[in-house]
Parts: sequence; structure tokens; C-alpha cells
Amino acid sequence: MKYIILFLMTCGFLSAQQCDMQPGFLLEKISLSGAWLSATNHEQTYSGDLIGLNTWDPCSRTVFETTVSYDANKKGAGIPTITRNYDGRLQHIQLFPNHSKYFWYIVADEYHNNTLGILFRQSYGSGFGVTDDRFEFDTDFRLAKEQFYKPGHTEQVDGFALKPRYSIPLNFIAKNSVLVFGEEFVPVFQSKAWYSNAIGVLSMPFKPKWSFIVSVSDNYLRNAPDTFRRNYMKMTIGFQYSFMGLTL
Repeated sequence: MKYIILFLMTCGFLSAQQCDMQPGFLLEKISLSGAWLSATNHEQTYSGDLIGLNTWDPCSRTVFETTVSYDANKKGAGIPTITRNYDGRLQHIQLFPNHSKYFWYIVADEYHNNTLGILFRQSYGSGFGVTDDRFEFDTDFRLAKEQFYKPGHTEQVDGFALKPRYSIPLNFIAKNSVLVFGEEFVPVFQSKAWYSNAIGVLSMPFKPKWSFIVSVSDNYLRNAPDTFRRNYMKMTIGFQYSFMGLTL
């Protein structure tokens, strides 16, 4: 017998790349989800997301985003394999007033994933980006400090982050349906130490506030310790309820 149950609550996500928002704080997204799968393996997944946006002026804003997830996978009566994945990001974005599709930014990111052997990774960067209705591309110089579980050790790396994002309207399936791809690829100057985080999300609304959601994420770490995996992939299927952002 196989079954999947998912519950997800979220605030609507608004584009941060336009010089048209009023100063103030907006809670853009809150989500809580849980998924259970019973077949040859027994799996449980719980996750939560929070995105807050403070607009200082129409072209200047600061975004805070945090994601927490917990996965447990067990085969038969065996010991479960548990993955804890935490990611927090603080980013300040400054758009150019006369050319609002161009912007510069500074970013700080904290990351943990025990399946990849990362006890704690801090990364800091600054760079430029360009965006339009469907496509966005960012690039920045990135400094990172990685602390691994044993037998790994602490490493300091630097390189460039490349972050393309693209959305594809799918109105032929259902009105306002969209497929979104995004990736953060960080090749570093030290050999074999690159990492990549990718996500794809399919959203198909079927009522004004309800959507069917399929999400696939993949995290890869080339220099993971020898006793840990280099790749962590997760897929979530469920329904999403959206409502207006909360302003303060």
C-alpha cells in the first residue's frame, strides 16, 4: 500500500525586483508541510518556510528567508535514515531607479545538512543581477567557510555564485499555471570544492486560493566527507493555499 499526504499553508509570493513597492514590512510567505509515504520504505517529511521583506524605499529592500526540513526514511524494521536540512538567507537588494531590471545585492547564507556531512556553512557575497518577467540571472563573488562532520574538517573557499531562475507559463493546462526552475551553482577556485542547489516547482491553480504543487529540490556538494553522500534530493507533492501577505 502506498499513500502520500501533504498539507501546506503559504502566503502569496510577490516579486522583489520592481521599483513599485511601498515602504514597510511584508510577511511574504509562511508554509508548513508534512508528507507520509508507506510502501517498501516508510518515509516521513516535515518542513517549514518563512520569507519576510522590508522595503526601505521603492528601489531598496531587505529579504529574509529561512527553510527547515526533517526527513526520516526506514526500510522494514531497520534503523531510520534521518536528514535535517536548514537554510537561512539575508539579502539586501538595491535596484537602479532608471533601469529597475538591473540591481546589485549583498547576501549572507547559513546552511546545514547532515546527509551531506555539513555541520555548518557560512557564505557571504556581493554582486549584480538582471531580471524581467520570466528570467532572472544573478552573479556574485562568494566567500564561504564549511565545517564538516568527522572525518571531514573545516575549509575556507571562495569563488563565484551563478544563479539563473526561469518561469514558464502553462496556461494551456490551467489558468495561471507555471513551472519555475532555479539553481545556485558555486564553482570555487579550490579544485573539487564546488556546490550546487537546484529547485523546480510546478504550480497549477484549480480554485482562486488553492493550487496543486509538485516540488523537486537537489543539493550537491562535491567535497563532502568520504563517509557521507554528495547528493541530497527531495520531492514533495501536495496542495497549496495562498492568501494576502501580512503587512506591518
